[in-house]
Amino acid sequence: MAAKRKRGRITNEATPSPSSAGKLPATNSLQGRLRALSLPVHQLNHPNLRTSQASVKLYEETIKRDSSNPRGYNNRAIPYIKLAAFLEAPKDVNKVIEVDLSFVKPYIRKENIPLSMSEA
Repeated sequence: MAAKRKRGRITNEATPSPSSAGKLPATNSLQGRLRALSLPVHQLNHPNLRTSQASVKLYEETIKRDSSNPRGYNNRAIPYIKLAAFLEAPKDVNKVIEVDLSFVKPYIRKENIPLSMSEA
């Protein structure tokens, strides 16, 4: 790997630019989104991926790849709540708590599920 000089600092060519960090490939197809799974889980935390059945499939793939990571379960609970799948969402939230007791978001999400049920 060759190093490049940019504005007085040396960078690696393989290093992504800061402007592209956290962005998913511009595609609407499920296959394109599945290709995005090669990105780290934190980059899949994108608002467009939280409201469809396709997002549930994406998060299922991340869970298959690393079932010990609580973020996959936590992120899959979001589209379940948005899609009014109130039987699946608590299962994911409870799994997050089981895997990592120090992760705060599932406790908040667990309290918000009944509120979402009353709004649906």
